[in-house]
Amino acid sequence: RYQQLKELYAKCDLELAREMEAQLNAMGDDRDNRLQSEKLFLYFLQLGRSMYSGTPIDLAHLSDKSYDIDHIYPQSKVKDDSILNNKVLVLSSENGAKGDIYPINADIRHKMQSWWKMLLDGGLISAEKYKRLTRHTPFDENEEWGFINRQLVETRQSTKAIAALLKEKYPDT
Repeated sequence: RYQQLKELYAKCDLELAREMEAQLNAMGDDRDNRLQSEKLFLYFLQLGRSMYSGTPIDLAHLSDKSYDIDHIYPQSKVKDDSILNNKVLVLSSENGAKGDIYPINADIRHKMQSWWKMLLDGGLISAEKYKRLTRHTPFDENEEWGFINRQLVETRQSTKAIAALLKEKYPDT
């Protein structure tokens, strides 16, 4: 993740990226280990700002309850834990206000769209994440059925895998 961030910052023509790179380098030899934290990795991908307000994130308080990782597509609808496409770092209060609502509130989209576009252009967020952040229509019936069908397939596959493990462990039953 450290190498990935260094490469992204090198391509990004922003002064803020230079400041983030300096913070990253100041972490020393332990940075690779520390960057396994999703909150910390998102902090650096988002240039130290909340994705729903642009409010600077206090790195010293990153591990307390002031900040949350939010799923853009709500977990109640879609099981997508992709850090690159579906997770963002936000203030806890913003996450609480958003809840399981999708799409993201229009006020947030209008305020943050230029920031998100800058992150997209800098390669710091994926095109899919940008699309999910900026989408203004709710899920339609076909999408919701698609989510349900994918969950059923995953559940069936998990059930089969568990059955195979149990059969291997207890062959006589």
